[in-house]
Amino acid sequence: MLEAVIRAGATTFNIPERLVIQLRGVRGVNSGIKENVPNIDGVVISVHCHNDLGMASANSLAQ
Repeated sequence: MLEAVIRAGATTFNIPERLVIQLRGVRGVNSGIKENVPNIDGVVISVHCHNDLGMASANSLAQ
């Protein structure tokens, strides 16, 4: 899906970070995207962190 939106001209991809990503780690999700999505180099990856477990600041700084 990310490949399709990049081909369509997307320049920013936003991850609406929730509980599942907090448990897995935002850095791991971003690394997985960067390593596995072709042509991601020209795309800004942004994260909207929620504070469900009190980790929003830590997740933001982990970027």
